[in-house]
Amino acid sequence: MSFLIALIPAIFWGINPIIVTKTGGSATNQVFGLGLGALSVAIITTIIVKPTISPIVFIVAFLTGVCWQTGQLGQFVSMKNIGVSKAIPISTGLQLVGNTLIGAFVFNEWHGSRSIMIGLVALVLVVIGSSLTSATDRGEERRVTFKDLMFLVVTTVGYVLYSALPKAPLLAHTSSEAIFFPETLGIFVGIAIYQLIREGTTPFKQKAQYTNITAGISWGLGTLTYIMGAQQLGVTTAFILAQLNVLVATLGGVLILHEKKDTFEMWCTLIGLTLIIVGAIATTFAG
Repeated sequence: MSFLIALIPAIFWGINPIIVTKTGGSATNQVFGLGLGALSVAIITTIIVKPTISPIVFIVAFLTGVCWQTGQLGQFVSMKNIGVSKAIPISTGLQLVGNTLIGAFVFNEWHGSRSIMIGLVALVLVVIGSSLTSATDRGEERRVTFKDLMFLVVTTVGYVLYSALPKAPLLAHTSSEAIFFPETLGIFVGIAIYQLIREGTTPFKQKAQYTNITAGISWGLGTLTYIMGAQQLGVTTAFILAQLNVLVATLGGVLILHEKKDTFEMWCTLIGLTLIIVGAIATTFAG
C-alpha cells in the first residue's frame, strides 16, 4: 500500500501539464489557477492536521512558494512554445541537475571520490537524456532553440531554490505539513502580484483564470501524497518514484495532446526518458 501511495504523485504531477494544456488560457492564468487549487488543498490539510507553524518558518516557506511559481511560469510558457513532450523532460533534467549540484556543493551531500564519481555520471546521463528528448529531424519550427533552452534554464532557478530552501538548517527539521500551507500561499500571492503588475486586473476577469483550479488540485494532491509516501518509505524512495511523472507527462503529450513525433524522434524521446530516470535513481546513490 505504501508503494501505491508513493506512486500517486507521479500520476497527479504527470497529468498536470496535460490538464492545463487542455484547459487553455495564458501561462499566468494557468499558474494562478494552479496556485488557487493547491492553496485549497493546503487549507483543508492544515485544518485537519493542525501543524505548528512558527513565524520564521511561515516566511521562508512562503518565499519558497514564490520561487516555485517562477519556475512553473517558465515551464508553462515553454510548454506553449515547444510542446509538453519536449518542455517537461528538459525542465525535469534541469531540475535534477540543479538540485543535485546544490545538494552536493552547498549541503555537502556527496562524501568522498566515489560519491562524486557516481553523482557526475548520473548528471551526465540526465543531460544526455534531456538532450535526446528534444531531438528532431524535421523542420526548423520544431526545434528547441538556444533561446528556448536558456529561458528554461533561467526560470528553473526558481524550482531549484524552492527545493533547496527547505533543506536549510532553519527548515530542516520542520514537518512537511507545516511548510505546505505557507508555500502554496506564496505561489498564489506571487502569481497574483505578478499579474497585477504586468497585466493589471484583466486576467482576474477571464474564465481561464479559475478553470485551471483543477490543475492546482491535482498538484496539491500530488504534493500531499508525496509527503505521505516520504513519511512511510523515506524521502529517497519517494523521490525516485515521483520522478516517473516525466513519463506520464511526456507520453501524455504525445498520446493525449497529439504532439507529433516521427519514429526517430519517438525513439530518441524514449531513450532520453530512460536515461533521465536512470540518472535520477543514480543520484540517490551518490549521497
